[in-house]
Formats: sequence, structure tokens, C-alpha cells
Amino acid sequence: MGKVENPMLKGISGKIGGLVFYQSGGNTYVRQKPGKQSKSVKKRTSRRKRLSQSVMKQTHQFLRKLVPLLRFSYQEMKQGARQPYHAAVAYMAKNSFKSDGDSKIIDPSLLKLSAGSLSGPLNAAAHWFKNGVQFTWTDNSWSGSAKPSDQALLIAINLEEDIRIWNHLGERRDRGEDFLPLTPTTKGSWHVYLAFSQEQLQQKKTYVSDSVYLGKIKP
Repeated sequence: MGKVENPMLKGISGKIGGLVFYQSGGNTYVRQKPGKQSKSVKKRTSRRKRLSQSVMKQTHQFLRKLVPLLRFSYQEMKQGARQPYHAAVAYMAKNSFKSDGDSKIIDPSLLKLSAGSLSGPLNAAAHWFKNGVQFTWTDNSWSGSAKPSDQALLIAINLEEDIRIWNHLGERRDRGEDFLPLTPTTKGSWHVYLAFSQEQLQQKKTYVSDSVYLGKIKP
């Protein structure tokens, strides 16, 4: 992947020969189109490569439904052509899987659904309450970069039913609690996460904290 400097090629999007052109942040980037593998080549693929391919497939399948969230929760990770989604994919593929026999599967406790420089939650916890999850935390305003007006980012994921629900404009940090309504489900549990965001109007930036995994909750 590289930035295109040739003025004749700027603004191009799509495939040309073996190259793929795309736009990001007002710039044009190019990468080589991956080649197709024959059936005989696929059969000779090493176990290590098959595991890597499985990890990437699971990663994209899991994160594609979180793209709107990741634009917000990973915005500090954007750099040049590297978008928030790309940063989330890189982290998850490297850090969020566990071995299961001869395969690898997602470990929800290792997921980082928000990443940034803001101070995170303190003494956070969550429990099921009526038709949703009640989040609690200790107000740690003025510790590190934390401020009372920071807003909670609440996330709940049901892997069995393939549901993802979040609220990125939750209660203030100094409130110490918030509630996330959840849709009725017939199976599975909810994996829940908490983070904070801080809007800097003068800098026209929003800082976010790393998410904290609060466990698996069964309604």
C-alpha cells in the first residue's frame, strides 16, 4: 500500500490491471490486487497459514457489524490511509483469539472495542437489571486525563445471536452509573464493555479510552 503522487492518477478509484486504487482523507492510495489460489495450492497451504486465514475471516465477520461504532471508538487510531476499522482489525487478529484444539476462536474477554489515550473507568461493574444492563463505576474525575463531563460508552454483544448494541453518548463520568436497554433474546449471554469519551471543542477532537471488559451476563 502506498500514497499516489502522480497527478495523472490522483482521484482514481477502482481496479486497473493488478492494482487497486482507493480514496482516503482526500488522498489516493494504491495496493496490489491479491492473486487467486488454485485448488492444488490451497491443499498445500500450511496449518499456520490456514489458522491465520481463519483468524482474519472471523475478525472481519465479527467487526463488520461494528463499523459505525469503530469510527467513533477507534478514531484516535486513524493515521493516513489507516482507518479506525483497520486498527481494530489489526488489534483483534493479534490479541483477541484463543486456541481451541486445532483451531482458534474469539475470546470476548480479550476484545478491545475502544482504544485511545483517555483515562479509563475505575472499579467498573455491570449486572442484569430488568430489560438491560446496569453499569456502575467510581468517579475518577481529574485522575490523569479524566474529567467529570466525560461520557460513558456502553457496549453489549451476544455472540450466540450475533447481536451488537451500544450507546456512545451515555452518562457523565461523575454520575457513576448508566443503563443500557437490551432487546429480548432466546439464547446466549451478553458480553459487556465500558469506556469513556471526551470531546475537545477547541481542538475539534474527541478522545476515547480503552474499553474494559466487565464479564458475561445472563438475563
